[in-house]
Amino acid sequence: MSDADALRQRLHDAGVHTLLVQFADVHGTPKGKLVPLAHLRTVLETGAGFAGPSIWGTGLARTGPRSEYGRPSPAAAATTSPAATPLSWTT
Repeated sequence: MSDADALRQRLHDAGVHTLLVQFADVHGTPKGKLVPLAHLRTVLETGAGFAGPSIWGTGLARTGPRSEYGRPSPAAAATTSPAATPLSWTT
């Protein structure tokens, strides 16, 4: 079983069905999106994909191959929220 599969199973067993994928922009403002647990492998391998124009200061294009910001999230960064059991987040 791969690390991604093991993490997915651990989160599923904990009752998690949605991931909150986050990062901080150049001003330290948190940006995030909700991703179904079924897409965990994509988040770990290629990132969640954030619209570049919505992130002030990046200079990313409105369209085309450089119009999205995304980076893979490390599996070790995933944690669950004790207050909201069906939610897990990664940075």
